Amino acid sequence: MKNQIRTSALRLACAALSLAFASHLVAQAALPAAPAPSAVLDQKSLLAATRQAYYLPLDRGVQGFTCAVHLDWQDILERATVKKVPPHDPTLLTLSAGRVKVTNDILRGATVTADFPTSKIEPPPNSPVRIKQDILDKMIAASLAGWNPFLSDRILPSEGTRYHFERSGTGYRLTLDGNLGGSSSTGSTFFSILDLDSQFRITHGESHLNGTVTDFTPEFDPSSHGWLLTALVTTTETPDQQPLRTAFTYSYQFVGEILVPKRVVVQVAEGPQTPYDLHDCTLVNATANATPTKP
Repeated sequence: MKNQIRTSALRLACAALSLAFASHLVAQAALPAAPAPSAVLDQKSLLAATRQAYYLPLDRGVQGFTCAVHLDWQDILERATVKKVPPHDPTLLTLSAGRVKVTNDILRGATVTADFPTSKIEPPPNSPVRIKQDILDKMIAASLAGWNPFLSDRILPSEGTRYHFERSGTGYRLTLDGNLGGSSSTGSTFFSILDLDSQFRITHGESHLNGTVTDFTPEFDPSSHGWLLTALVTTTETPDQQPLRTAFTYSYQFVGEILVPKRVVVQVAEGPQTPYDLHDCTLVNATANATPTKP
């Protein structure tokens, strides 16, 4: 059971990071210019309108946040083991007294740290405490790896990449040919498809990267500054592994004038839901290299 949990957490992290890495290729791949715009659809204007439809903290000078993380360990352990955990269980007491912090850079990813100030010694790497904490650290980082592309517009192509909008029902289908083979030193092969409704909200997408296929379905709520991600379901399939489904939900809080996650719930495959809460947050201002994309 322990190995299964650790494997699921690792695959969860890999699944979210695959989506994040694919999104990075969407935003950064230097490719030949797009073909001539369609006679019907103005490709450049549609891309600009799509970007403007989303809530992007970078446009408001914010590149991330640092928060304390609250984990209800008794609830988490009881959901995972489907049995009662005594309140004075030594592992539970040590985990509950831990201090967990996450620093999330919307462009570079999340870093999760944990220490245990009430313990006489730091739990060793293979101890029950450290194994369980590491699993949750990976889940927290993975949930933000899934969140970041939709809050930084890295899920969308940039100018200079080969992309194309076409009509699809009442909305659009956006395809990106990110074939990085040939002269690329990485030799990566990548393309993606995004389905958008008439208000440029992404309803479904899939990315293909070197044989790994990530299918994703996001949900958004409107905010005063654009579509804000509230849920994400991904299914990742590789040539040598069965598909892995992961689901995330996000609720929000204001930190200053910026919305950041307050409560995140993670579910791997058909396993139990694992929630965590963020509190005592501070904002990280955008660096000089983080240029807002909206006019």
